[in-house]
Amino acid sequence: MVLEHALIGTLALIKHRTVNRKIGVPLAIFEMIYYSFLLITFLNFSYQFISITIVFLLIHFLGGFWYIFDKLYSYNDKGTISLTLLGREGGQKKLYTVYSFFEFGELIFLLYILFLSV
Repeated sequence: MVLEHALIGTLALIKHRTVNRKIGVPLAIFEMIYYSFLLITFLNFSYQFISITIVFLLIHFLGGFWYIFDKLYSYNDKGTISLTLLGREGGQKKLYTVYSFFEFGELIFLLYILFLSV
């Protein structure tokens, strides 16, 4: 999970793209399942962990279902998923930048969980 978030965050920030759909759909499903289990694990922990996990879980379910059912994404000629924002190229780069910060925020959260578990 840590490598995945570092890779996708970097791709979104630098190359303005994510992973191809063959990898992306199983990854989206895995992340929805992962955050569901993480929420169950944190039920006995503080409200901070529960609330952050709920936020990530909701975002992954909404984004994951959009990703899987093609509502928010389009494809470029390489078969790579391209985020679209009102069909504008400039908006697309801004959206990728925001998306990369979300991925890096999620990476920090996962590293913190890993740090606490050691």
